[in-house]
Amino acid sequence: MQFEIKYIDNKIKGGFIGMNKKAAQELGIHYPHRQNIIEIYKTEEPIMQHTITHEKIEFCLMKKGLTYHEAHKIALKHERRTEPLRQILKEVCNKLK
Repeated sequence: MQFEIKYIDNKIKGGFIGMNKKAAQELGIHYPHRQNIIEIYKTEEPIMQHTITHEKIEFCLMKKGLTYHEAHKIALKHERRTEPLRQILKEVCNKLK
């Protein structure tokens, strides 16, 4: 899926700095955007990049059936990796068939 990043000036309800549609649905957070939009709180560049990677991994895993908490835990382990995102997603998400 091709994601669009929407940068926001304030943290998301609950203090989150990133959010995707599937996580928002499970957490009961109002999320008026399409499925391919990820919200990211504007902060330092490295943090934003890690958060974008995290949200994409989390979304992919939740789409495969994991809960928010399961997907979040895995995404935290992989968000700081330096390989291309496509490679990370292939490795992490394709393990779940």
